[in-house]
Amino acid sequence: MHPRYLEDRGEQLIVRASPLDRLARGAGVAFVIAPLVLVASSGAASLFAADDLAFLVGWGTGALAGGALALLGIAWMVTAPRMARRYVRFDLAERILEWPGGKVEVLRGVEAVRVRAGRWPWSGFVLELAHEDGRATALLRAPRAHGRDLTRAAEHLAEKLGTDARVAPSARQARPLVPRDPRIASALTYMPIDGLSQALAIYYLMTAIDPFTRFNAKQSLLMLPLEALGAMVCAACFSAPLAIAVPDAMRAGALACPLIVFAGARAAIRTMAAMRARRGLVWIQPWLAPISRRWAPT
Repeated sequence: MHPRYLEDRGEQLIVRASPLDRLARGAGVAFVIAPLVLVASSGAASLFAADDLAFLVGWGTGALAGGALALLGIAWMVTAPRMARRYVRFDLAERILEWPGGKVEVLRGVEAVRVRAGRWPWSGFVLELAHEDGRATALLRAPRAHGRDLTRAAEHLAEKLGTDARVAPSARQARPLVPRDPRIASALTYMPIDGLSQALAIYYLMTAIDPFTRFNAKQSLLMLPLEALGAMVCAACFSAPLAIAVPDAMRAGALACPLIVFAGARAAIRTMAAMRARRGLVWIQPWLAPISRRWAPT
């Protein structure tokens, strides 16, 4: 048995935190929360700033906060593999419990293996050993979305230790925030919502083993540089000439209209790709074919 949080090696059981939890948290902070902070601060500065200086101060504060959050999220993603090194080892033959750093504890007086909810909604679930003398030994903490995975680990651990499993009902009923169905996952990577689709594409690319999901995640990320190049070409070849040709009163509209048309075409392409992925169809986009064809599942 090798669930998300437990490895069964016969006489040895390894309880470890999942690096995927830290990876998902980092991707969400870097690619979803940080851009939202920047957009919100820019909007607030535009609405409430009394002069240009106040606008620059408000925008700069939001940019600094968003940049700090993005760096924090990327740091979590980079350091996620280190989570796999933090483990607690049960030696059933010797009846000992080995902690990180080499600390060894005799395994005795275990009344139950327990999964309890944290005090706050964002504190997740805690896997712990409940002892006969009333003590509780915490083994690891997992996000709320993975309560079912932690429940399976607790039940298997309790079976191996020959004791009861006491699981909070909310842990059994927990639902993952990120769908694992290959078709739904592939469709989500194409969503025309900047930040969220890229975060999901990176998450699935680093965690999924299904070839269909990995292909769509790679192709979605490959679309980004082409879309950026298309926006620059649209601005240089259409927006700028129109802005020069029209009167000053219409200049802002002339600059924006070609970019709005381009954004609509981009959203339509991504929506079409998402619909085909949801139906399970492998769509190699013609403009990406020289590269994405190599990734297509057979």
